Amino acid sequence: MELFYKYPRLQGGFVWEWLDHGFEEYTEDGELYYAYGGDFGEDVHDKNFVADGLIFPDRQPSPGAYNYKKAIEPVKITSDFVNETDLTIEKIKLSIENRYDFSDLSHLVFSYIIEEEGEIIKSQVLPTPKIGARETKEIEVALPKIIMKPTKNYYIKFKFALKEDNNWGCQGQEIAWEQFCLKEAVPAIFNAYQGDVDVVEDEEFIAVVGSDFGLTFSKYEGALTNWNYKGKDMIISPVKLDFWRAPIDNENSFAPKSQIMRSDFYMDRMQHVVKSCEASFEGDFIKVEIATKIAAPVKSFGYDVTYTYMINSKGEFELTCKGEPWGLNDPKEVLRIGFNTQVPFEMDTAKWFGRGPAENYIDSKAFCPVGVYRANVDDFYTPYVMPQEHGSRSDVKWVEIYDIHRQGFRIEAEDKIQFSLSHFTTETVDKAMHPYDLELEENNVLYVDMIQRGLGSGSCGPDVLDEYKVEFKPFEFGVIFRGLN
Repeated sequence: MELFYKYPRLQGGFVWEWLDHGFEEYTEDGELYYAYGGDFGEDVHDKNFVADGLIFPDRQPSPGAYNYKKAIEPVKITSDFVNETDLTIEKIKLSIENRYDFSDLSHLVFSYIIEEEGEIIKSQVLPTPKIGARETKEIEVALPKIIMKPTKNYYIKFKFALKEDNNWGCQGQEIAWEQFCLKEAVPAIFNAYQGDVDVVEDEEFIAVVGSDFGLTFSKYEGALTNWNYKGKDMIISPVKLDFWRAPIDNENSFAPKSQIMRSDFYMDRMQHVVKSCEASFEGDFIKVEIATKIAAPVKSFGYDVTYTYMINSKGEFELTCKGEPWGLNDPKEVLRIGFNTQVPFEMDTAKWFGRGPAENYIDSKAFCPVGVYRANVDDFYTPYVMPQEHGSRSDVKWVEIYDIHRQGFRIEAEDKIQFSLSHFTTETVDKAMHPYDLELEENNVLYVDMIQRGLGSGSCGPDVLDEYKVEFKPFEFGVIFRGLN
């Protein structure tokens, strides 16, 4: 997009397509869906190729529409601000580019908010800069005195909004914005505590039991299979790494990456073989280390994976996942690196610090500011005409999963992660041709990713840019689980 602003004679960024071309139909049970190629008995068709718009058939905007709005904002705010050590900041320099062809910025109100861990602590309306059409101006904004705490994240968001109603918008409507990190919190710390913890082991299981928690590891599965905290189950299915996601439209047409990964590399059916599962005492921690081999059937490549659990006497644990690739004729890329598990059905709410509130991915996230958000599992579903990967939130530093009584747990990232909460497994979404094909799980599925491949524009355009691909190479990431009190 920036190329089209840099070179006046270069044109681009045109929308094709604006609207999903889906035909309103109903199942025998009266469930609404949108039909596409092949749903009318025809032999020759393009499947859902023309259901690739920014707007869904019911005229509701897709996440891509909001991303497009952000990409074409008429005011561009940038800064070379970097703060890594200071706990107080007095001013910030901005570069403001007016991308209007004929108008200045006098019809807009300029302001900022400062947030501490997603909560607004300061806000101010500023004089609107006098910048003519297609001009850029450097300004300096004085900031109020704020003592920033080392354990909190601080962000400042500048925005331009309509000063008054006009024939297409309302007073206060956001026209352009940009957000900058004033200070990131220090990384999460995992501590040991005094307390009794027992380890019970037999041929099939390892159980780590404390005063108000229990973790069960299956030697057969090579995974944590249950975590109970204060009498309530938190995790109720094996925690296992996965490198596959339900294919998206952009991977099935002009850049058929997922088709190749499925047909040539069997990445959708990777198998797990347990090599060892052992428990030991390390100081005040219990260490459970699981070594597995994850590979595609009849292929000569895969990952040697080590899961390391460090458990303290409070029932908190740190999970480190490490993978070493091996073999010949490997796929060069994977679609994701992350783990899946299931949580009880009643634990249907997620609260997180990261980008939101909408679905976003590493190459499609600029429209989502960093903050604290909360959503029900239903809100993570995006109604694409043909079901596909959806619902991920990126740049997440922590996420809480809990029920109506706020019983649940918190995951803290050692770096940043992506996550989503869903009624559906990857396999269910992968097989579905229409939303009515989706079968709800008895429990909710939690996806936690170190990284996921970007979205690109391969539905009718180029593949994902290189910096948003996930290479088949060594990886390591860690997260900390804590029960909510």
